[in-house]
Amino acid sequence: MSKGTHATGSVALNAYRSGQRSVSRGRAHHRRHTMTMSVAVLGGLMAGLAEPATLLIAGHPGEAMKHATYNYTGWNSWESRWQPMGMQRGLMPLLIGVGVHKIANAAGVNRMLARAKIPFLRI
Repeated sequence: MSKGTHATGSVALNAYRSGQRSVSRGRAHHRRHTMTMSVAVLGGLMAGLAEPATLLIAGHPGEAMKHATYNYTGWNSWESRWQPMGMQRGLMPLLIGVGVHKIANAAGVNRMLARAKIPFLRI
């Protein structure tokens, strides 16, 4: 073959030129999406909801809402002012849980749990 010429009889080349695929793609992989719960995120969420849940069970729904608002936004409705220290009981643990979840995903821990067929739970 001289320089600059191509084989014209090749099956793969003819398939390429015609726009067809010449190589089989193999078996298609299908992932079934299942509901999972992140333990780290739920733990952070529960840290801020423990006190409001106790108040709610005791029959004080108004106080429970005030405590939940204070824990996640820092708004102190008793004194009508914003206090960032209040977010340390709710928002900060939640954000730490989200961070741990992201790091576990990047490290492949959740993929390992999924391959081990552990249902529902992820880090």
